Amino acid sequence: MQGIGHRRGARQQSALELLTTYSWAFLIIAIFIAAIAVFTGSRPPSSYLPATCNIDPAFPCAQAEISSYNSIVPITFTVLFTNDLGAVISFPSNALNVTLTDVGQSGTNSYLGNCYPQIALQGAVIRCFADIPGTKEPSSGSQVGVNFYVKYSICKNSALSSCTGAYKTTGYSLQSFSSPGTGIYRVSFDTDPQSGRIVVNNIQYTNGDVAFLVGGKETLFASPPLGYSFSSWSINSISSSISSLTSQSTTLTLSSNATITAVFYSSVSSTSVSSTSVSSTSVSSTSVSSTSVSSTSVSSTSVSSTSVSSTSVSSTSVSSTSVSSTSVSSTSVSSTSVSSTSVSSTSLTTTYTYTTTIYYVPITLTNSQGSATPTPFQQMIVADSDSYSSYEQSGLQNVEFTTSPDGQGTVLQAWIEANASSTATHTIYWVNLPNGIGASSSVTIYMNFMPSSVMSSAGPTGEAPELSPSYGEYDNGPNVFPALYANFAGTACPSGWTCSGTSQNNGISIPYSSLLYTSSAFGDNPNQILDMYGEIPAGDSNSNAGVGFSTSSGYNGAFIGFDLNNNPNRVPTSGVVWLCTSTDMYTLQTFASPYENPGTYVWSVYYPSSSGASSYVNYVALSSSSGTMPSSALSVGGFNDQGSQSTIGPIYWMRIRSYPPSGAMPSVSFGSV
Repeated sequence: MQGIGHRRGARQQSALELLTTYSWAFLIIAIFIAAIAVFTGSRPPSSYLPATCNIDPAFPCAQAEISSYNSIVPITFTVLFTNDLGAVISFPSNALNVTLTDVGQSGTNSYLGNCYPQIALQGAVIRCFADIPGTKEPSSGSQVGVNFYVKYSICKNSALSSCTGAYKTTGYSLQSFSSPGTGIYRVSFDTDPQSGRIVVNNIQYTNGDVAFLVGGKETLFASPPLGYSFSSWSINSISSSISSLTSQSTTLTLSSNATITAVFYSSVSSTSVSSTSVSSTSVSSTSVSSTSVSSTSVSSTSVSSTSVSSTSVSSTSVSSTSVSSTSVSSTSVSSTSVSSTSVSSTSLTTTYTYTTTIYYVPITLTNSQGSATPTPFQQMIVADSDSYSSYEQSGLQNVEFTTSPDGQGTVLQAWIEANASSTATHTIYWVNLPNGIGASSSVTIYMNFMPSSVMSSAGPTGEAPELSPSYGEYDNGPNVFPALYANFAGTACPSGWTCSGTSQNNGISIPYSSLLYTSSAFGDNPNQILDMYGEIPAGDSNSNAGVGFSTSSGYNGAFIGFDLNNNPNRVPTSGVVWLCTSTDMYTLQTFASPYENPGTYVWSVYYPSSSGASSYVNYVALSSSSGTMPSSALSVGGFNDQGSQSTIGPIYWMRIRSYPPSGAMPSVSFGSV
């Protein structure tokens, strides 16, 4: 028994030594288990699984989340990914399609949403979101699986007009269902007035826009509309904040859904206020007059034995400014006269300084030909104005072209030929490049969106005469086309032209028995082309009447241009216009759709030498002729003096511009705003 007892005691001693030696390890294990129990008591284990989000490898997914419902903000699915496709892409309306089960509503349903920015450059972070109607939501922290796809197009540049194709990439996400105040937050943007803009991390938002931003600090900037300056910020949020409500550029700390408002005030122009000195010579009881400025406090020194009356002097009102007048000294002459010195008030100048952001688009012009353009050179630029509408005035009055960004460098004269509207997708500009473009080289100019209008008849930006509210009001054509330009405004024949029998009233017509020609000669020059905009009708007889390069001799002189002869010996016998290169050589115009019949177009004649001539309509080549040609430069004009013929016109403008090398206009490539 003693042996047995001895062995039992040994075992008890060993157990005690084990507990004594390793008690610290057991204690740590117990604390760890207790911690797990405490911190996971209210959350299911699934909330600790890592979120996953998979899309196409070209669009690596950064984050996906579903936010919970509240009375203000609906349930929202948000996905963030990067454009690593290697090209600019664009997103149509309802680009995002999301399929969810038992979220928002019972069962499996699909919902549509949008992606921002609409044009995404390479490397841009894209935010897509879809509002989920209904209130049904999983428990907080549980895992939710989402199937979705995104539609997009591939673009050549940042203009929507360059985007083609309809592509779709699918994705799947598995992430925790979040409670309000975590991860990604819904931010609504308001501006007062509504034409203002708010910029967050270089992404621009307009009034009413909604974005889903990752929590943390964001750079915030207020961009005022034309004629306004920044006033203040306001934010409506549970916990998000703006570091300075009075700074135009500030920091947003985002930790909850928010509505951010930028307030602007109408700018006040600088005003200089100066008052004139007032002097008076008084007799007994004569009053001394001081100067007062309306809405301005004026204090004057009292004059003993003399009454001082205040005389109002009209002046511009300056609020919250004090003007002090100089002292008045007087001399008494035994109860008779008082002579007073002049009373002059201090001159006050108040200056307001405003900072306005000038947005611009770099434009690269490439001459791929082996010869340089003429100098100066008129470059055609076709712009999708609608893609820049948030920066433009409605009639493009604030668009200015320069040789450097931010409206700096040399200001270039520009002329809008067609579609002068911020909603147009095909605005035609002509920009005068004083130095042209070298052979096989490129130049970059900048299309700036200025804070106010730069459009006038003196430039730097103008427009075709028929586009202005009053005919020719903003026509700066002579500055863009210095060789020759006429818009036939009013009823007087333009200087340097002869108008015999023509009919002119904001455009010129050439009826039967009339002549029109310039005193200067043009053509027979490979660097010049004649353009004219107006109506050239079909001929109704076999008499000749034409417009182009002509002479004072009319029908009996040399001519290269469009002729209305409807000679029954030629076919077809009606509805045609000829390229006439002498009085007995014609080439029938071939009108390609949509120019199936003569009408009101831009008509062009190229007469480089006595070897031949070519014609164009709306810059599309029609025909050429190498028949009997004049051997010298000719006037520009028209004639209708052989016999009864249709009236040519009205012609709204005629011009000589530089002809591009080999007839190839340098290519145009737009950068990003």
